[in-house]
Amino acid sequence: MRTPAEDVDTPGIRPIATDRSRVWLGVGGLLSLFAVHGKWDIPIAAWVAAIFLVRYCRRRGVARGFAAMAGVQVVAGVFWLYQAESLLNPVALAGIAALSVALGLPFLADRLTESIRDRRPVLGTLVFPCARVAVEFGIAALSPFGAVYGSLGTTQHEFDTLIQISSVFGAYGVSFLVAWTAPVAVLVWERRPAARAAVALALCALAAAGVFGTIRLVTTRTDGQTVRVAGVSPTTAEVKAWTKSLADLPELRDFVTAPPQRMRDAFAVANARMLDRTEREARAGARIITWSESAGQTMARDKQALVDAAAGIARRHGVHINLALSVYTDEAPHLRNQAILVTPGGGVAWTYDKGHPVPGLEPDTPADTPVPVARTPVGVLAAMICFDADFPGLTRDAGARGAGLLLVPANNWAGIARLHAEKARFRAVEGGYSLVHQASRGIAEVTDPLGRVVAASDFFATDRQVVRAEVTTRNLNTVYARVGDVFAWACVLLTLATLAAAARPSLAKTTRISWTDPGTARQPT
Repeated sequence: MRTPAEDVDTPGIRPIATDRSRVWLGVGGLLSLFAVHGKWDIPIAAWVAAIFLVRYCRRRGVARGFAAMAGVQVVAGVFWLYQAESLLNPVALAGIAALSVALGLPFLADRLTESIRDRRPVLGTLVFPCARVAVEFGIAALSPFGAVYGSLGTTQHEFDTLIQISSVFGAYGVSFLVAWTAPVAVLVWERRPAARAAVALALCALAAAGVFGTIRLVTTRTDGQTVRVAGVSPTTAEVKAWTKSLADLPELRDFVTAPPQRMRDAFAVANARMLDRTEREARAGARIITWSESAGQTMARDKQALVDAAAGIARRHGVHINLALSVYTDEAPHLRNQAILVTPGGGVAWTYDKGHPVPGLEPDTPADTPVPVARTPVGVLAAMICFDADFPGLTRDAGARGAGLLLVPANNWAGIARLHAEKARFRAVEGGYSLVHQASRGIAEVTDPLGRVVAASDFFATDRQVVRAEVTTRNLNTVYARVGDVFAWACVLLTLATLAAAARPSLAKTTRISWTDPGTARQPT
């Protein structure tokens, strides 16, 4: 028999905090550390952590409950930065802290819609996952960090069957299912009469996702219209050699004022070796070759000579070469981060500047240019550079324009090497294209349109990072690429609608919400 302090399903009765609730906070907070898509993630933690946090938040006053949830998220965000080896970056620290506070908002929305749960318990379980998707969508669309942090869905990157729903809903669909677990489980925990219906509905949704994913993996052909691709990167020794030779030039503007021949000599060896690797892969049968981000280094005045050298290789072997260059310019900020596609005829199909430099790390000015798309005899190709791929709006656009192969030159560091490659798999599923994520100082991966890794190379485990694969260039024409973020917007609207409904006087007067912690006894309103 339940005590009054345990009877939480009586409308109009305010819950109270108990000593046990602090245990729930501790357990939920601990599990949250391993549900941030970091190096030490445990996939199941993303499904379980919020159960304890939702339970805790519902038994605290609104203000204190939200403060606790924001605090838990900030701690998890800082732990993620530690894993990403970015804790000492003040811009990243401030940005992730702000985003973490935003990730506390779904708990606030759940807490404020108590009156909805009292009358429509099953509907009430949708508030938390909808609010979670709404916040993730807002972060990805509005923040300079894109979707690099804060996605519950991408914590499930290991499960090929589950992530197939990203082709319809984006990664937000996976986030929704993961987040939905918490309010449904808490409904069971509270022994509400509607728990069975909520569990049945959630299990049906999860089963439907599993069936859809299985059918998609089994029936979708990825062996037609294939092409051999290769990705090449400079070695650590080559990068160290040219950086050491220019150690007395600490600022980018110093590169511009240095003697021109000195700069050519500094970059010559590394550039020549990149061209050699490119030609070697062309001789081996690759029809499309991409460099890793900033694999080539050149002054603006010397760029054309480097492009011409690549064009010679392209003409001799009939290949496409996606150069990735750091181009040092006279104009501030003295750096352009570019991808240049050289065609088999020796021409240039695109020159693309990176649209989203990493906040606090990269000095180049963000470019306001669309994702480049080129229709070629081997398929429709597109490209973006490294951090650009953490912005689902950009990657979805490539799929909507028919791209069958997305080339992503990248340059990472050990702390984010695996996470960046894993997130790229979702972009492939969402857009319906194969993806070459060629990452120096990271994990280079070739992914098929179903998010399955076809080939991979760990920069830190090899002397020369080269990745090779045969992939389709046929676009799968996904629902997500066609309709965009309809699901995410629906979650935004449902969240706002339930909050508005809960605030109506006819409902609010029957369920008094405490903004501070209730006392030691539960009191009817």
